[in-house]
Amino acid sequence: IKWTTPDPGFIQGVDSLLRNRRNEVISEGADYLRGKMNFYNSRDFRVETTLNLLERWGVLEWEHRSLKNYQMEGEIPEELLNLDLHEKRVRSLQMGLLHMLQWAQGEECRMTAIYNHFGVTGCPPCGRCDNCRKN
Repeated sequence: IKWTTPDPGFIQGVDSLLRNRRNEVISEGADYLRGKMNFYNSRDFRVETTLNLLERWGVLEWEHRSLKNYQMEGEIPEELLNLDLHEKRVRSLQMGLLHMLQWAQGEECRMTAIYNHFGVTGCPPCGRCDNCRKN
């Protein structure tokens, strides 16, 4: 979850490097950004995620996903730098992961559990899933 949701400070750091260290970024590409931003793990994918987010938000324009010729088009929207919103998103993703684990470990009919998740109640067990077959 951490790699898919870089915190606002990390995003601002990458943005700053793209704006202020253009020659180094063009020369070394994402490896330069990774070296500057990931002090403990070179397999951390937050840099790539941040680049994709900057593109999606209209801040970064890079042809063929290459940093050899990129343009910074605007500023990061303020709401995307809001730490409270970031923390809520991370909590929401963590809860989603917890619910998925609970579903996988549950003994209820899989189909009934899925229907219940989407608000459909009163569905009979399917008789075909792994939980129905072992009960």
